[in-house]
Amino acid sequence: MNPIPAVTELDALGALEAPLSTNNGESLAISPLAAHPHLLLKRYRTGPAPADVERLDRLIALPADLVPDDRRTLATATCWPTARVVSGGATVGCVIPRAPAKFFTHLRGPQAPAVPLEIDWVSAGAHRRQRLGLPALDLPHRLRISANLLAVAALFERHDLVYADWSYANALWSARDGDVFVIDTDSCATGSRAAVKTANFDDPVPRPDALVDGDTDRYRVALLVARCLTGERDYTAVLGGLDRLPSGIRVLLDQTLTAARREDRAKIADLWPTVEAAAAVTPPTSWRPATTPIPPPARPRATPVRPRATPVRPTAAAPARVPAAAPPGSNVVGWTALPGRPAPAAAARPARPRRARWTAVAVGAALLLIVFVLIAAGGF
Repeated sequence: MNPIPAVTELDALGALEAPLSTNNGESLAISPLAAHPHLLLKRYRTGPAPADVERLDRLIALPADLVPDDRRTLATATCWPTARVVSGGATVGCVIPRAPAKFFTHLRGPQAPAVPLEIDWVSAGAHRRQRLGLPALDLPHRLRISANLLAVAALFERHDLVYADWSYANALWSARDGDVFVIDTDSCATGSRAAVKTANFDDPVPRPDALVDGDTDRYRVALLVARCLTGERDYTAVLGGLDRLPSGIRVLLDQTLTAARREDRAKIADLWPTVEAAAAVTPPTSWRPATTPIPPPARPRATPVRPRATPVRPTAAAPARVPAAAPPGSNVVGWTALPGRPAPAAAARPARPRRARWTAVAVGAALLLIVFVLIAAGGF
């Protein structure tokens, strides 16, 4: 029984515990009630329009009109709103149930804060889950998780409820038993609603008026389930992974994901019992609890490469030179030798080739001989 009236004053809720989250999506803060720790106050960022207030009241009243099985599903697998909270006559938020502890885990060890197990981890690669200490998932585990997720989606479809926010982060799962918990359900609408932008879940055949409806939900649910069953995220890889699934599931998912017309998408009412039947035939042998996280491999330190020394022949040490003005013949103005660097030597006069020197001697001897001959002929 709900301890909070369907419409209640903010002050009547009493003290609030520290917020679990702030400024997340449409909420200003989500805080546990001190008197009822299993319930949360979702405080809206802005006041809802009158039409949204009426829509919220219809959602709060819905469980009373449901059959027991559907009422149980809403109570255990969703954060269905239980009360509208007002202050000064204006709606400021709603009361929602808190997700049970089994939908949380300590990814970084028992001393780290518990974090929600988003459905994102079911579609993640095996190495990524193992590195964080999450259990390995084979097809029977994936079938059970997907069947539980489809049970909620089928309930919404039966009552013409449009959730539209199917995504990696808005559904939680339990590593203990495969149960699921869908959050942010206070935004559900009947028939159709304003478009919700969900990354990697864009409808390839959207409505012309930009609204989202049951056909949008059928596509997004099918894509989320296909990613959970195949362990793939890329759209092309997901379609290729359908071949590994039981034929009945493969046909319905392929029909929904590839239909050229929105109305040709398979009903969730057909997909859910098909997955449920497969999950019942091959139930998981056990639910392996999360293990101790495996620390990421240490990055090997780079071994410094020492350059190989080039052998140098020993030479006599040159006498130290004191830097002075530019040496004679230098064309550098204001030159000063750098410390440790030998001063540039003056330009040496190039040596005359030996052949040129002997030629000059020969020419000189020939001239001297001619002079002697002339003197002898003249009788000097």
